[in-house]
Amino acid sequence: MMIRTMTKDVSSRYAEQLLELYYISMGTFSSNWDESNVTVDLPDKWRYSLVMFSDELVSAFLLASVYCANIVHVHQLSVHPKLKGQGYGKKLIRQLVDISKETGIEAISLESLVQNTEANRFYDKLGFEIISDSESINEYLSNKNKQHKRDEYYPINNLGIRQVYWMSPLG
Repeated sequence: MMIRTMTKDVSSRYAEQLLELYYISMGTFSSNWDESNVTVDLPDKWRYSLVMFSDELVSAFLLASVYCANIVHVHQLSVHPKLKGQGYGKKLIRQLVDISKETGIEAISLESLVQNTEANRFYDKLGFEIISDSESINEYLSNKNKQHKRDEYYPINNLGIRQVYWMSPLG
């Protein structure tokens, strides 16, 4: 298994495989994701996004970019369902942590649906913590220009469908 930094060229060349893996890992083909989600330029995306190959086939990938100075946000982590539980996601996150340490990133954030218990256990095991106070959630949403979606986030709304995870790569 080989992990590579996902460059714009790699994302364009493997866009079809990346999208197929996204849909398979999400368990649905009814999403608004398309090739632009994979190939779009975001701040430092090509420094922090990673892809894992097995014989030129995409096995797993992680899309991440920088927002708010020194914070990397993981937009998507997908591992082929047949490969789950074999450490692929952990390797991608660990490599992201290493790159983040080297580049002075203060925190890594990601969002997860509350009902996605398998992913949430995975993030917990890796050392991510749920942001559990309203003030921090509001700051996060403000920095990401998502204030209009406040009601979707737990714990601001106890019925919220999304939660935010946070980790300091510096330990």
